[in-house]
Amino acid sequence: MIKNNKEAKSLVDASQKMLDEANSDIAQNDNRVCENISKYANLRDDVLEKSLKRFDTTYLNIQNCTFKGADITQLDDEMEDIKVHFEEKLPEISSLEISKINTALASSIFIGVFTALAIIAILLFLGMQAMNLTMNPNQLPTCEQLEPIFQFYGDLILPNRGDMLEGLVFITLIPTLIGLFIALTRYHRRSAVNLNTAQSLFEAAKIQHVEKMAQNQKIMTLCQYTQKLDEVLRTLQVYLDEYNAIMRRIVHIEGEDFGNYSIPSRQKIETAALLYKTTRSLMNTDIITDEGDLNAQSRMNLETAITRLDERFNDDQR
Repeated sequence: MIKNNKEAKSLVDASQKMLDEANSDIAQNDNRVCENISKYANLRDDVLEKSLKRFDTTYLNIQNCTFKGADITQLDDEMEDIKVHFEEKLPEISSLEISKINTALASSIFIGVFTALAIIAILLFLGMQAMNLTMNPNQLPTCEQLEPIFQFYGDLILPNRGDMLEGLVFITLIPTLIGLFIALTRYHRRSAVNLNTAQSLFEAAKIQHVEKMAQNQKIMTLCQYTQKLDEVLRTLQVYLDEYNAIMRRIVHIEGEDFGNYSIPSRQKIETAALLYKTTRSLMNTDIITDEGDLNAQSRMNLETAITRLDERFNDDQR
């Protein structure tokens, strides 16, 4: 019985610890991802309001752009609310209530004692009836008043040989044994129920722990991804601001007709347009799919941006 309750308590404590650790990890990573999303969203707004609009203002005034990819499609400036979108797609995990183990020791003892006293009271009453005794219900009986009852039960146990001591032992021992039996039986049943409940709870906690770890992995993945997006977009903004200045210089010196530009100037305009499209596609592609996963197209756009930064744009600066 005691072993069952100890094992049950151990399982309940393990279940609570398992879920507490998972909830702590989720809360910590959720704070991190919220910070990263907010940081990236602010950068995205800054790029949209400054760098991209400056490009539009200059580039759309250049006429006769005939190179491949010269057409610039005006996209909707309303972009994904990443945090809301992500939270909407996270699966809801019902809270598992971890209740403490109630051994029922105190209540079992109380019931056992109450049962024993009740039986003693009944035996005393029956003895009084058998001996035709009358007692004041408002006063506790004295030893002298109880002696005939003890003698009655002594004779009942050992006819003609019983005495008052044997009757006293009978009237106290039997109820005590019955009360002890009831208390131990109740305590044993409760310990068995506690162990079964704790085992079921532990299995449910393990399942929920797996679900929470999967959710935590999604949060961590988004956290790392938005951090990378922020890094790449900042680099793209630096290049875009530089090429915006280069375009304004070209327009100021060589006019607004692309056909009149020098070859190096045309190459600069082509690179600026590619940089603009790379930035736009990265910003305007939703990060989260309807299933709550990272969008493969967004990943592809990020890889494309990284490749172009590493190759063409860097080469163009040498």
